[in-house]
Amino acid sequence: MVTCEAQNNAALLQTPLFQERLCVVLTRSALQGHHATLRELQAFIAYLIFGNRSCEKMASTFGENKYDIANLIYSGKGDLFDAIRESFDPAKVSHPIWDECLLLNTIEKGSWVDGYSIASESIDPSNNDLFKLRKRQFYFFNTSGDALLKISDDDVSKFQVFLEQDNKKIIKELIRKLNAFFGTAKPGSEFEIWSGHRFNNSPRRILISVGKMNGSQFSIGRPELNSLMKRGIQMTQDYVRLEKKDVSSVSLKVDFSLYCLLLEAERGVPVLFMENDNVKRVWRFVEQLQANDRLRDEDEVTVSLLDVQGKKELSVTIDRDSKRYLTIQTGKNHF
Repeated sequence: MVTCEAQNNAALLQTPLFQERLCVVLTRSALQGHHATLRELQAFIAYLIFGNRSCEKMASTFGENKYDIANLIYSGKGDLFDAIRESFDPAKVSHPIWDECLLLNTIEKGSWVDGYSIASESIDPSNNDLFKLRKRQFYFFNTSGDALLKISDDDVSKFQVFLEQDNKKIIKELIRKLNAFFGTAKPGSEFEIWSGHRFNNSPRRILISVGKMNGSQFSIGRPELNSLMKRGIQMTQDYVRLEKKDVSSVSLKVDFSLYCLLLEAERGVPVLFMENDNVKRVWRFVEQLQANDRLRDEDEVTVSLLDVQGKKELSVTIDRDSKRYLTIQTGKNHF
């Protein structure tokens, strides 16, 4: 048996299952927008091997749970470690079946990575530190450990599924979410273009729309490496662009932070009243779309007014040629 933890950790780093599970965590960090440098990754691996200890300290702390490699992944300092803690921590996931198995230590012995062993006794339910370690060990070194990830239906998982869709489905989903942003979660594939005035930086209270854009008028732009870099680097896409077809300069970058804002809109949160960069990005995109006046040659125009606070909509169809109202309709309450 090897009594040097550095050698043990180096061997564990080479196990395919551990590499696969660690890659999932790092990918989720990238999806949230963290771009690690090569130096950060080198320092990360070094920390997993040595735990920021000298040989003397490693000998005196051998076997301490604090320096178990599964705990070291989440105990370091720096931007990369912060991103990892935000991406996925098995210790924060509750599972109705595996939690009990971990506490009672009834997991099949053959399901652990070859050569990897854990203490044979059950865990005291009040020993939170040991239970957290066991859940991390289970995720990284047990063949069933991905059950903790599958049950974790968080925003990162939703964003990853979103990016993996084909472009048509992404456009349809974004139109639905953008309509929800304005409090008008209507069915269909049309994006209603709203504008609104504000005074003294106060929230917009009345929105006005004079047109809609169909999903076929948009396209999806995806980041990609040049042909030479593609040969040696596997890139993780962490955003897409919703572009006006044939005018790629008119686009909305949908990264993780903006996607989370649109998720909140779909959940009924009045994000329109928020003051942050993501809200401003949506408004800039809408203003760019409005700059392309496609209604000037139409005889009939439907103007919609939305009372943001009262959550009511009024639609008026105007005959521009005869300068008269054709129809006036009161919409249903929104949100």
